[in-house]
Amino acid sequence: MATNTPEPTPPPDSAGSAISLGGDTGLRKRPNAICSRNGIAEILDVIEQLSAAEIASCVVGANALRYYGAERGQDEWELCVLDEQLEAARLIFTQQTPVSTPATAPVPTPAPSPAMDDEKEVETPDPIPDTETSRKYEPATLASYPTPGSLRHTFPSFHLRGYVFYFTLIPSSDSFIDPTSWEHVEKSKTGVPYASLIPFARSLLVQREASDIAQLIDGMHLNIAWGRENLNLRDLKAESFKFDEGRAVKLRLHGCKVSFAPDKEVDEIWLKEAGDEARQKRMAGGGGGGSGGKKGRFLTRWRAPKREPEDPRHKDRDDV
Repeated sequence: MATNTPEPTPPPDSAGSAISLGGDTGLRKRPNAICSRNGIAEILDVIEQLSAAEIASCVVGANALRYYGAERGQDEWELCVLDEQLEAARLIFTQQTPVSTPATAPVPTPAPSPAMDDEKEVETPDPIPDTETSRKYEPATLASYPTPGSLRHTFPSFHLRGYVFYFTLIPSSDSFIDPTSWEHVEKSKTGVPYASLIPFARSLLVQREASDIAQLIDGMHLNIAWGRENLNLRDLKAESFKFDEGRAVKLRLHGCKVSFAPDKEVDEIWLKEAGDEARQKRMAGGGGGGSGGKKGRFLTRWRAPKREPEDPRHKDRDDV
């Protein structure tokens, strides 16, 4: 498994400084107003700003799992964008004007005087680019101890000022999703673009996110046969090696020690988590798939259906 060298702890929160997120899954929140239901209006606004700059994006991560029926979802959203557009996307939310010198306020020019004739003319600096979007957000930094094998602590994260709402921009090479491909993206009834089912399942397998795979299987009622028919597991196994190599190179560039030794290959993960025994064990609350043996409705909103289960994407929901 990959191990990361811990980075220095960021300074305490202060006005104008980056605020901290509590790691890959948790958030260290400060008092803020509550957003719309699950932050749908807020993430649509972010996506609209990216779209206006001709930057395609789609939701991945925990909130995508929620879309597919898992009992997941959090205040932090993950948006996949193309690698070559990541910097342009970041700039949309970081170009800001200092509070003390608004872009609309002209810088006063001193009147000419004889005493200044022989002095070097003082140049007035150009104002810092300012956008309405950038003033709404502030940078947010991940915790100082990143998850081993993850590059997520290196990606741009932002906080909507005054609200409990965060989002992180994820490059497509790290999510194994192409947000510009119609085959990789589908929209919910609220208009939010999500990674479509098959590419999303392949993405989780390549990243060897066994717990997330288990929740996707339970939320969508998938099985071994569905994976064999749709996921092209043989080719995906070869692609996963290239993915591991690419991520290892980037981890080294960020000063992280890397030693990849996957516990299971992608096909083994699917066969285990989609098998009848594992699924029944999870539905009974007996663990597996990262449940930790928790009881009740922990993994999925669907519990041992008595009739053909409904696709969660077709339900009338305003939280995805």
